[in-house]
Amino acid sequence: MQSWFEHTPKSEPPATSDELGAYKAGRADERGSIRQDSSHMDRAVNDGYDRGQREERLRHPGSPLLGLLTIVLLLLALLMIVLVIKTGSFTSAGSVLDHVIQPPVHAAAEKAGSALENAGKAIKNDPPPAHP
Repeated sequence: MQSWFEHTPKSEPPATSDELGAYKAGRADERGSIRQDSSHMDRAVNDGYDRGQREERLRHPGSPLLGLLTIVLLLLALLMIVLVIKTGSFTSAGSVLDHVIQPPVHAAAEKAGSALENAGKAIKNDPPPAHP
């Protein structure tokens, strides 16, 4: 009884030099045709992929607002990196940034506060509209 996993090599008669030469020539021809076919297929696949990308970009254009927000965030990150390099630590860079941003933020907060206060007074002073 023979095991299922046992491998017994098949014995073939040794090839003559003519048969071996024909075999090698046939393999070389086949390899050449495969290379030509694969390069043609690669070009076709790449062209199709590029065409698909162009179609999808036309179908789904990017958001200009998202692009602007990304650029602003990148510039702020670049500014922070420059400040870290210049001051030597993140803490001191944050302190410098706070001193630069603090006056305009406080001024805007005061203007907004006074505008809200004036709007509240105007609402209190105006009589309610008459209901028919």
